[in-house]
Amino acid sequence: MALIEGGRVWGLTERQYSIKSFKPYQITVNVNIDQVGWTEMNVWSWGGDGSHATTATAWPGDKMTTTQELGGKQWYTLTYTMNTNDDYVNFVFNANDGKDQTENVQNVNQTSFFEITAAKDENGHRKVQNVTSQYVSAISTPVCDNAATTLHPTLVTSLDGRTIRRFTTHVPATNATQGLPHGIYIVDGKKIAK
Repeated sequence: MALIEGGRVWGLTERQYSIKSFKPYQITVNVNIDQVGWTEMNVWSWGGDGSHATTATAWPGDKMTTTQELGGKQWYTLTYTMNTNDDYVNFVFNANDGKDQTENVQNVNQTSFFEITAAKDENGHRKVQNVTSQYVSAISTPVCDNAATTLHPTLVTSLDGRTIRRFTTHVPATNATQGLPHGIYIVDGKKIAK
């Protein structure tokens, strides 16, 4: 990309993008009930592509039994697969045969941590606080898609194929054409206007 002003090309910027098809991924929803003193919990879930409904067909939904300890707290955990790029899950958590329930927790599409609070909304439903930012996600090492890209030494040629400059390492196009007269060059196989 470049800007042409007064017949001059300047501000050359080079960008490379790669578009990849969606791959389903798993999320874990972690729920803490310490503030409300529940001894057990159920979940009612729905939404997204339709595959996230509870297995129980009636309220109060599925009993949550899987737990993990993190940060000195016990968390009930659920795992879901996001099947499309706009997939999500909605929840209502409840106890005492569904008589004590939370507000709706909606549009969850990433690993999240929620604490059920003692506070209630205008409908008498317990409020849920999203505390995800306080906890480490399940991703231990971020992976950069282009980390494995091998950068070859940069070659600058004229339009007729003559080698103008050859570098022993990869150099950005703006650096490779620095100091050359204005014109069109081929840098690493791409036409660049300077």
